[in-house]
Amino acid sequence: MRYLAGAPLRRGLWVSKGSGVVDSCHFNPHFWSRHPAGLSEPKGQPPGEQPVWNYQEQHLDAFVIGHCEKELQVHNFVFAALHGIQLVDDHGALCGTLINPGADACATSLSIDAADGAELINTELTLFGNGTRLTCDVTEKFSGKVSMFNSLSWGIAGPTAVFSGKGDVLVQQWNSVQGPMQANAGRVRLENLNFQNAMNQNVGTSAALDRLDLIGNTGEGMFTFGSGPHVVARVNSLPWGQSAGGRFRSGFEKDSPQPNHADDTETVAKVEGRYCRIEKNAGRDNGAALVIAGEDKAPKPSYIYYRVFDANIPIANNSFMRYWIKPSNELSRHSGVDLYFTDGTTLRDSSARDLAGNPLHPAVARGIAGAWTKIESPIGQWLAGKVIRLIVVAYDGGEDTGSFRTAFDDIEIGVPDFSKPIKLQAAPDGSGLKAPLTVKLAADGKCDIRYTLDGAMPSSSSSLYTNAIVLDKADLYEIRCIGVDESKHLVAPVESFLFDVHQ
Repeated sequence: MRYLAGAPLRRGLWVSKGSGVVDSCHFNPHFWSRHPAGLSEPKGQPPGEQPVWNYQEQHLDAFVIGHCEKELQVHNFVFAALHGIQLVDDHGALCGTLINPGADACATSLSIDAADGAELINTELTLFGNGTRLTCDVTEKFSGKVSMFNSLSWGIAGPTAVFSGKGDVLVQQWNSVQGPMQANAGRVRLENLNFQNAMNQNVGTSAALDRLDLIGNTGEGMFTFGSGPHVVARVNSLPWGQSAGGRFRSGFEKDSPQPNHADDTETVAKVEGRYCRIEKNAGRDNGAALVIAGEDKAPKPSYIYYRVFDANIPIANNSFMRYWIKPSNELSRHSGVDLYFTDGTTLRDSSARDLAGNPLHPAVARGIAGAWTKIESPIGQWLAGKVIRLIVVAYDGGEDTGSFRTAFDDIEIGVPDFSKPIKLQAAPDGSGLKAPLTVKLAADGKCDIRYTLDGAMPSSSSSLYTNAIVLDKADLYEIRCIGVDESKHLVAPVESFLFDVHQ
């Protein structure tokens, strides 16, 4: 079948119980509205293609493929459908190849219930229009095996793909200009994917997964993913950013940058008697400090976020944020510094954490009542490439009510001084990469080495290297490590070492 075209309303093309070739078929509402001159549209149908488009998004199953053992489909495309491309179980599933399939403006662009070794090559999927739900849905019914090579998805914000069911999914070279993927179940392998939009997590995970392999993927800033005992991550992108990050520091003394806003709130709820001001002799060394105070009048949500500094600070891969905080009582511990970025996101809603592993949301209790505590985070590991437009201090209370008062001092954002960086090295013990393999880490300067073996970014709370690491079975291993000094400041950038170990 070649060159079939039109604007079907309920079902476009069903192929099952046989094998053949479907080539260059095109379903689009403009085939309805762009009819020959003098031919009127069906009686009662409003003119133009938009009503047809809307109807198709609610009702049309465009390309449905069932039990085909040697099917080949090439250059087929649909614009506007409930389901653009569906692989279904019709007493058997597709064992064949789809080359250059496309589905635009569909509620679900690609839906896979079953496959028997099906391959999709050069797939193009987009999200826009009304009723949009999902770009790619490997459903809970899914069983069998499907592979997708060199896919592209773009359009309005939305999830790129959800993987469920009990089968095997291989995805290689998917370029997404959308949202994250979610791996819920089955065996999923994602290789060489690129996520162009910044997000807190590129691939989410579920405890029901049999296995998730993440190999060589990249993300905006860095590639991030959920954890779990069945998640295997190797050589995914390290954080990257602009070649030079910005720098900012204020101790609130007269020779330091002064707030651009005076007692100016960004958001507030259920807090009275509030103020934000610089107070003399309130700082760490009896100098100046920024103090926020007020009366929390109700259980959460109760909060107040103060604009403090306008900013234009790019974040590089090795950027850090540090500040000192002194909460006056337990309630005041629900305070912190927040950052607003030019892309509309915030630090508090990111996945960034401090050196102790705590989230940076001001609602998270931090510090010790009545004492100064330093809060520090290598924010570039999560936020490289973003630009800070506003520095905010906040109180974000919990269930308790009462008075709060918190002092902030020496807020600093920048990149470490790597004018003399410490270099980390790894060396196999012996000439062959055979199990068991003993790997030794070393630094050409004085520092502690912290490392991970699960593909996650190391931090000052990661495993401390004290003895050689033994890789005791055949597998692909990645050791990521950083160097930190006695104060847990980063002194050696992230290094990644890959070992393909054989029996």
